[in-house]
Amino acid sequence: MKKSLLTLMIALNVFGVAVQSHASARLDSLSLDVRQVDDLDLIWLYPNKILDYKDTVDFRLSTNGAFGNGINEWGGVIADETSLGGVLGVYVNRPSYLDTPAWGVLGGFHAANDPLESYWSVPGNDDEQETFANIIDIFWAQNVDGAGLGIHFNYGDNGIQPVGNWETEQLALSAGLGLSAVGPFSQLDFHADYGTDFTTQIGLASKSHDNGIYSIKLGGMGKLDLSDTNYFKVFVDTSMGQDNMTDLDSYDFNDTTLILGTSWDQKVNDGKGLIATGLIGEYVGSAVKNTYIDDGWALLWDGAVEQEVASWLTLRAGLEGAITTREYDTDGSPVYVQDNYHTGYQFSTGFGINWSNFVLDANVNAGSFEKSVGNVSPGNGLLFANGSLLTLSEADLRYKF
Repeated sequence: MKKSLLTLMIALNVFGVAVQSHASARLDSLSLDVRQVDDLDLIWLYPNKILDYKDTVDFRLSTNGAFGNGINEWGGVIADETSLGGVLGVYVNRPSYLDTPAWGVLGGFHAANDPLESYWSVPGNDDEQETFANIIDIFWAQNVDGAGLGIHFNYGDNGIQPVGNWETEQLALSAGLGLSAVGPFSQLDFHADYGTDFTTQIGLASKSHDNGIYSIKLGGMGKLDLSDTNYFKVFVDTSMGQDNMTDLDSYDFNDTTLILGTSWDQKVNDGKGLIATGLIGEYVGSAVKNTYIDDGWALLWDGAVEQEVASWLTLRAGLEGAITTREYDTDGSPVYVQDNYHTGYQFSTGFGINWSNFVLDANVNAGSFEKSVGNVSPGNGLLFANGSLLTLSEADLRYKF
């Protein structure tokens, strides 16, 4: 254990890493969507997936990109609890909205949270509520007659805000079902989610409550094994949200989203490496009553490689971008069209370090990496001159027991 920790510290000092963080470091290093590759973060869409990641302590070293100096992080524990008849997971302090930098090429929609930039969002899917305080997430799952069944409960509470006397509570419940060997699919998963928000303005004599804030989400994902080393994935997700505050501040928002995607994944080098590529089609439609309508769609491509280069080190890289996009926006004026509004490709890279039962996944700021590579000076600062070789944008730490 001491030798492994020493190896880790030497590696970090050699590369001069400066750490900042967001969340889901592995996926953002690969520029892949969570549904395109097997990853722990699938639990946020499919609660039954905690069966695949039991006995894990999961630390996320940030909240939406703000490195908290040890005071603002979030995380949880997933444990096989036979006394409770299944696998139990508990997370605390999860950010209400996860802004993933790998998909930052999108964005731009006026009020709707982009579903490709977040596995989760607040009820109503309104980006004006991104600062909602989650208190606890509870998972439970078990195998029933060969099928994986999981549920996820979320509770959040902002308390009474000093400005405006707003009090807000959030409740959400989702279910996931995993099947094996169904028709051509080796694995088939489904999920259904419902979340609601209760907003009250304290001190009003009447009409003190919201007029209905909720989200409904449905999705499915299938895996087809082409060979022992190749598999193909298809997935679909749709959601409908409403944030109606007509009586409180004359605001009425609604949105509808749809995602269709595929990926092809190939294991290489005796399973120590992975190559993945895929296509994703996305539609986001949102409107604020009597104010604007904003509809957009995009066709995206991504590709990634992951390779274990030593028993303690895994390297990752990916590229993603929009093949074509279009947005229709009224915003109080005649409808106009912006073709290829979000086109562009974005490179990402990162690494994973293993020692004993610990795994540290990190997403590297691609700009800092390319700048350092362009200014090589061996022997000065061990590998590179002028300070750090790498600046990390994300870091996750996990422990398997």
